[in-house]
Amino acid sequence: MQVKDMTVEQLRDLIRDTVEQCLEESFGDRDAGLEVKEKVKQKLLESIERKQAGESSVEVEGDGEVISAEEIAESQAALADYFAGRDRGISSKKIKLKLFGEKS
Repeated sequence: MQVKDMTVEQLRDLIRDTVEQCLEESFGDRDAGLEVKEKVKQKLLESIERKQAGESSVEVEGDGEVISAEEIAESQAALADYFAGRDRGISSKKIKLKLFGEKS
């Protein structure tokens, strides 16, 4: 088959396969022979279980904290409200009082 006879999708597939083959030949699989650490396996399994249970979440890199999709949506909505002028936020004085009990 000649290129002129290919559909757009067939040409894309040919290009994609050719690029993948060239990359594999040039760089190989850098992870070949490496083992996945037990901690990483466990985190992947937990992520799969949460997804299967219908939970959407994001794990914070480095500390294992998991933030639910609901919390992310609430935060995004609050930020949108702030930018739209519907929520003026709180002053630094009120933040200090709330966080540290300081009155100065």
